[in-house]
Amino acid sequence: MRIRAGFNLTYECPQQTPMLLVLEIHPSRRVDLLTEQVIGFDRPAALSSGVGQKRFSRVFSPPRAFSRRAEATLADAQFDPRHCECSCQGVKNKA
Repeated sequence: MRIRAGFNLTYECPQQTPMLLVLEIHPSRRVDLLTEQVIGFDRPAALSSGVGQKRFSRVFSPPRAFSRRAEATLADAQFDPRHCECSCQGVKNKA
C-alpha cells in the first residue's frame, strides 16, 4: 500500500520568532519513503535542521502569517485496511 502524508500549517507571529518545528516523518519510517520528504515555506525563513535521529527544523519565523508545508509518499506492506478498526474503513486506494 502507498500512503501519501503531508500537511499545510499556518503560523502567525507579531514579530520574528524563533521556533522548533518537529513535525516530520518518523526516523523509523524513513526506509519506507518512496519519494523524498519535501518541506517548504511560503515565504523565506532562516532555517537550520537537526541531524541524525534528532529531526527538527529550527526557524526564525518572519513577522505576520507564514505557512509550512510538507509531503511524502511511503510504502507500507504490513497495513491491511480489511483488518483496520479505525475511520479508514471504506477508503479506496487511488494508487
